[in-house]
Amino acid sequence: MFVVVAGKTRTRDKYRTVYTERQRVELETEYERRTYITPQRKTTISTDIGLSERQIKIWFQNRRAKDRKLRRRTAVKQQQQQQPGESETETSSRVTATSSSVTASPTVLPDHKFFDSSLLYDPRMVSVTSQPPYFSTASR
Repeated sequence: MFVVVAGKTRTRDKYRTVYTERQRVELETEYERRTYITPQRKTTISTDIGLSERQIKIWFQNRRAKDRKLRRRTAVKQQQQQQPGESETETSSRVTATSSSVTASPTVLPDHKFFDSSLLYDPRMVSVTSQPPYFSTASR
């Protein structure tokens, strides 16, 4: 169920701002110039297009997240397109090179010049050995 009230939609308990075409164009234009917005520019844009500075800040955060997601997708697609056409000698040399580099750095792929290995980094997968996985307040 959607209810539209003065540029906002309501879905259950959350309000979501619906940006006008002019606001989107202005924000996208600024994003093309700089991916991070300065406080002065945020204030200027805020008065020009009628959004709060907080909305602009969050829009930029979401837009950077969208860019990262798109870069990951294109990197995965490029990698998938390169692999099917390889000959067996190229594949075996890549496996050898990759397996030797795995011990040093698991996300470095030496054969890919345009592959950003930081896209594969997931901080949730880093193990923390200095603390036990479960903390109990009852034993204290």
